Amino acid sequence: MNEFPCLMMIGCINPKSINPYVLCRFFTSIRLLIDLSIILCIFKSIWLSIDLSSII
Repeated sequence: MNEFPCLMMIGCINPKSINPYVLCRFFTSIRLLIDLSIILCIFKSIWLSIDLSSII
């Protein structure tokens, strides 16, 4: 995991036009939402596999 993904994204954008701090928080929140959705999908698949195996 890269510790500073926001800095890499900000590097190619003109800092005068967009506030880097707001941009960094925006991308960080999107990244957290994606991570949460992936974790929920994994837990759902594990729960379904356990549920199906207990029924069988």
